[in-house]
Amino acid sequence: MRRFLLIAAATLLGSIGLMAFYVMWDYDPDNVSPMVAAPSYLSIFENAVKTRMGKNWADLDPGARGRVLADIVAGRDGEPAREVALFKLRELPDKAAALAVIKKNLDRLDDERYEVAIGSIAALGTPAATGALDSLYKRLNADPAAHTPLGDYRSSSFLVSRAEPDLKFAFQERSRNDADYALTQAREISLFFPAHPQYLISIPNSDDVLKDFNDSRFARALAKSPVPEDVWRLPLLKTVASLRARLGETFGFLAPYFSPEKLFRDHFIIGRYGEEYLIASYKDKNVSLGETMLDIFGKLGKDFGIRKWDVDGTTVATVRNLKSGRTLSYATVGDYFVVGTDTAVIKTSLHTFNSDRGASIGTDPLFNKAFAGLDQTGQRDVLLAWIDPTEYFDVIGSRNPAGRHRAVVARALGRETITTDGSASSSAIAGSFPGQLGVATMGGDDPSMLWRYIVDVRSLGKNPIDSLARLAKMDIGKQIIPFLAPSMALGYGGVDHLKREYGYSNTAFNLLMAWPLRSAPPRFDSTLSLFFGRITSLVYTSEILSGNGTKLWIASDTTTNDSLLKERKLQPSFAVVNNQVLIIASTPAALRRAAAAVPSAPEVVGNNPRTYFQGQVRVDSFAVNSAAYLKAFLLQSDRYSPQVIAGRIDPIRTALAGYETLEWGFRQDNGLRHGEGRLVARK
Repeated sequence: MRRFLLIAAATLLGSIGLMAFYVMWDYDPDNVSPMVAAPSYLSIFENAVKTRMGKNWADLDPGARGRVLADIVAGRDGEPAREVALFKLRELPDKAAALAVIKKNLDRLDDERYEVAIGSIAALGTPAATGALDSLYKRLNADPAAHTPLGDYRSSSFLVSRAEPDLKFAFQERSRNDADYALTQAREISLFFPAHPQYLISIPNSDDVLKDFNDSRFARALAKSPVPEDVWRLPLLKTVASLRARLGETFGFLAPYFSPEKLFRDHFIIGRYGEEYLIASYKDKNVSLGETMLDIFGKLGKDFGIRKWDVDGTTVATVRNLKSGRTLSYATVGDYFVVGTDTAVIKTSLHTFNSDRGASIGTDPLFNKAFAGLDQTGQRDVLLAWIDPTEYFDVIGSRNPAGRHRAVVARALGRETITTDGSASSSAIAGSFPGQLGVATMGGDDPSMLWRYIVDVRSLGKNPIDSLARLAKMDIGKQIIPFLAPSMALGYGGVDHLKREYGYSNTAFNLLMAWPLRSAPPRFDSTLSLFFGRITSLVYTSEILSGNGTKLWIASDTTTNDSLLKERKLQPSFAVVNNQVLIIASTPAALRRAAAAVPSAPEVVGNNPRTYFQGQVRVDSFAVNSAAYLKAFLLQSDRYSPQVIAGRIDPIRTALAGYETLEWGFRQDNGLRHGEGRLVARK
């Protein structure tokens, strides 16, 4: 027993020496993931052809080509081979046969292959092909689910880059019609990730990016405050926060050695697959330290156990917390450190990397092109997110593929899916809003089609209890919706805390909304007053605005006589200016100010007609307003002391004061969305 204790003590002392050496030695080579040979989609297709026909694609006659393409499209050769086969159909001289193959298989194709198939139909260029697309578009457009908000996006990239002293971002929706199937190289680190992640986030040179952030004016303002730890609870960081929680449950007191911000160096990638996460990064000295500590405490401790197993010749270690039962698996492969929150996900990852690289997202032509163009040093690009907005936001109805399919067919026919009518007028209206912390203009689907989605997909008009239409006692789809332009202007003037609680609300909102109108009838405002009066408990009375004679419909809450509460409480009031602009404000006072400032005939010059979403927020003013509201709101109870509240809110306000504005603009060109934005730092 004494000998065992001496050995244990020596081992622990040795680990302490290793820890001391780790602290003193801070060598960072800034590894960059190389481009390596990878199977191209075209080579996978060629192999499938040779397996079936015994010949290369180039050696087949037109008849044999048609037969093998039909077999691959209908067969089980995998998605890459099927996708290229669908693309190759457009090269067949027998256009009718090619169209027949596509139509036969179209309904069972996934979204990516569906897009290629539709592109091939369009490329055939025959009257039958054009007629098929027209018929398909009409059927899809008639489906209310095809008009689900955010339901028509395709795979997209979101890139954050430096623009000293500012940050800029770029959003790009991707089309498979732009795919380069002949790409034969990919970034090695990307080959660990199987296809179809829910999302994938990449941070090149992550340790230097994190160091630069910690040295920034923003981070320094948060130093010595509890905010950095609280930040992990923000929605955008929940992915890594979930991982940190999993690490804590699995590793116990050893978790700090495996925390993401300390363990992962250089290129860091995290992908989500269902409820599990897969991570790849360059192997660092922390890996050796963590493995040594785990090995020691795995033998001497009682909190967890380690099981080692093999995947294609790679040793995987699975750590299991004996108390919670949670597991986490990791492996070192060459220069890389791979972590999975489940044994299945890391097994698939290592098999993909070692044996089946064609199944990796790294070989996907669209992702490969975007990822290969990322600045690996982190000096320019600091984050790349590969997402599918339709799946990520998961709006009710987005699981129905009609929205995405409609967008694909519309693009093939040269039609836009976003209606920007009135966007120029909305931009002029937003620019005239007085005293706003932020303004934006939004365009999109035709309001009539959006109302059909609300009624038929969200079932708003079918529920006898909460039906807006039944409460209003009018046909909203005919009496209100058709007269609204597809574009609207939004204004945010901040929030105020009401010292005296009113009903369920003690928050005063300062919001503005405005729509250009399309051929509205003369008594449209009277119809709106009936609508608002019936769906709320408010009473609407009219008054004339001095100066321009605009009729204002002022909401009044009859359940209180407190003049201060009535002035600031949410009481949606509205006006129709010159029968061309509808303005809705959260309070009567906000309506009076806006109606006096909004032009009756907005200028439409100087606006990009394809821009459907643009705006800006005054970050410093927004921070001051939000801080004042949060302090007042949190101080109404005894849950937090004034010191605790100030210790969190004041540092955030100070940090955000270093920025002036957040600006953005999104447009649609050739059926694809592009977005750019900038976070402007105070000089």
